[in-house]
Amino acid sequence: MDKTNSKVRSPRKSYYYVRTAEDEYEICENKVTKFTPHTHVVGFTFPLTEQEDVERLETAVTHDEEVRRQYVGFLTHKKPTNMSIVQFLPMVFSDEALDGYNFNGTNTIGKCKLPMRGYNIFSHCFIDQPTITTVRNRKKNPAKATDVPGFTFPLHHDDEVERLENIVSTNSAVREKYVNYLRTNKAIDENVVFAIKKLFSDQSLAKFTYHGFANLQHPRKAMKEYLIFTDCLVEAWEDHGESADSLRQALIKATQRAKQHLSSARYYQRYRNKLLEKRKEHQNKKTALYQVVDDDGNE
Repeated sequence: MDKTNSKVRSPRKSYYYVRTAEDEYEICENKVTKFTPHTHVVGFTFPLTEQEDVERLETAVTHDEEVRRQYVGFLTHKKPTNMSIVQFLPMVFSDEALDGYNFNGTNTIGKCKLPMRGYNIFSHCFIDQPTITTVRNRKKNPAKATDVPGFTFPLHHDDEVERLENIVSTNSAVREKYVNYLRTNKAIDENVVFAIKKLFSDQSLAKFTYHGFANLQHPRKAMKEYLIFTDCLVEAWEDHGESADSLRQALIKATQRAKQHLSSARYYQRYRNKLLEKRKEHQNKKTALYQVVDDDGNE
């Protein structure tokens, strides 16, 4: 018998056999990668039932783009189009898990609530969910699907923005793909600021303003000097009634909103940490009090 590895096709089209000197193994054939939304988030089981899991999910989503992508994909896959957010939330978070939260938060001793508005998992990820749905629907129609090789939108870091600018500036084929992507992924009546947010996350725009800012401590790059923010947007969206001036105003608003979102996120992170510490101290005092009462009772 030939000791080298060999492949034998199975009558079942979904599998093929890899024959080795030791044994024969059946392996799933997976040559064509189909687009499917994430149906789970690694490390989490939904609905979440503990506040600790909610906090852990927020931390993971905030610091790991892959976990965020999985979570947004999970929301997209799980929520029916005609279901309201109120009806949908119990599928993601149990009542017990949300007991320590309300939208704005409260700082009352013994009854402090954490502010949901400061959490990505309760706000930005739910806003991003329709975007993923649009991508999923577009993938079902290859004739309309376009992409830019080497990039996944929205971009999440300024170095990705720089890389996109460099390749668009030097490669006409990639520039054409980028312009086609812009054209395909914006509805004619869609707000331009929202369309820009689908391309660039708040974090990726943190070091940009439209005109730039030459401050030694907090310098800002000038978007007006980037083709991906100027000529390409005009070329892609001029048929939508957009002009260079209207796009300039939209870019200014987009960077202002990004700055506000990041500032709010930092504020709520500090606020959340203070409330968690306060709640922990209150719980420790209650535990110590119960211990004293229990000890007195035993005596």
